[in-house]
Amino acid sequence: MAFKLEPKRITSWSPSKLSCYAECPRKAKYKYIDKLKEPEDPNGPLARGSAIHKAAEDYITHRTDKLPGTLQNPKVKKLLALLRKDYKLKKVRVEMELAFTKEWKMCGWLAQDVYCRFKVDVVHLLPGGKANLIDWKTGKFKPDGEYDDQLAAYAVGVLSSGLVEQATAQLMFTDVGEPVTRPAGTLVLAGLAKEQKRWDTKAKACLSDTTFPCRPGNTCRWCFFSTNKGGPCEF
Repeated sequence: MAFKLEPKRITSWSPSKLSCYAECPRKAKYKYIDKLKEPEDPNGPLARGSAIHKAAEDYITHRTDKLPGTLQNPKVKKLLALLRKDYKLKKVRVEMELAFTKEWKMCGWLAQDVYCRFKVDVVHLLPGGKANLIDWKTGKFKPDGEYDDQLAAYAVGVLSSGLVEQATAQLMFTDVGEPVTRPAGTLVLAGLAKEQKRWDTKAKACLSDTTFPCRPGNTCRWCFFSTNKGGPCEF
């Protein structure tokens, strides 16, 4: 008797997974099911972004007293100085990892029943049960509203942890010292259940997909998995 194999699915989501899936389900399959690795360019924007994240973390946590030239913007330096001071007062957490089950209960990052994961660069605890959440960004700010979901995701993750009663997320563009906030990035406990449900709905297509159709478009030109780059995709 032959056994029928269950089709493979993506079993947990994060904001980056959902963003990848929205761009192209096939790309999400290659990355998160087939585990195909994109080559890392040591001089590329991703490597630079990682280096800046690490430099900011090391400065805030007092692992170093020096800031690289990439973090010398006056607004960025002022923010980093505040976070560095409050870190000693245990008011700042860096690279905070949060994982939840389907019922939005906290669990281990690698737990078998993990449903979603969030990683927040900085959580700055404030009086009154509030927190500012900061995500470091390089490059140029785009004033087109594309950051709404990203900011909302950070807020729902931190609020779901029970750490605070109000969370406000922002992006800080380190090259230009430009902070970006959106109304969607502020969340209070009264709106948490509704926001969790919204993310459940957003994640449903990604977590239930078993066919992962290709979604060809302009991004194929830069996609590592494209046939033009020697990848497994037909586009």
